[in-house]
Amino acid sequence: MNEDASVAELQGGDVKSTADKGLEKTSLTSATSSIQDRYGARAAIRRGNRVVALILGVLTVVAIPLAGVIRSWPGLLGAVAGMTIMWIVAAVGIGANQLVLRNPRRTSGVVFGAYLVKLVIVIVAVAALRPLPQVDNTVIFLVLIVAILLTTIGEARAVSKTNKLIIEKL
Repeated sequence: MNEDASVAELQGGDVKSTADKGLEKTSLTSATSSIQDRYGARAAIRRGNRVVALILGVLTVVAIPLAGVIRSWPGLLGAVAGMTIMWIVAAVGIGANQLVLRNPRRTSGVVFGAYLVKLVIVIVAVAALRPLPQVDNTVIFLVLIVAILLTTIGEARAVSKTNKLIIEKL
């Protein structure tokens, strides 16, 4: 400590030891941890992820056979395509949630980026599938709308039930 101080004084700089720098890093890490622990963000996000996976699992089991029965082979393929798109979109969302848990201070950037990626995935996939006569476009549209609504409502309800999630100014 004395060597650091004497070198800093000779160079005309601040007297800031390595221990002080370590304390700053520890305090940032502990602030990040306190956000996760005190407000229950980790539990809320994990609960939301589980609900999304559960809803998509149930919807996959219900939508694909139902579309196959109602709209025949093109309906079945449309439901498979729609659910595949939704599973990919959900994976992007869950991955974004995991990034938020690692660094809560970058939440808005990660969430916004994830929504842009999801939007691009849906637009590109639907545009690629639209000209194919083997796939029923109406079924893809209906499956995507129902899946988006159910997962959004389910995740919002699951997260809001964790009443500890109140983010305040740090």
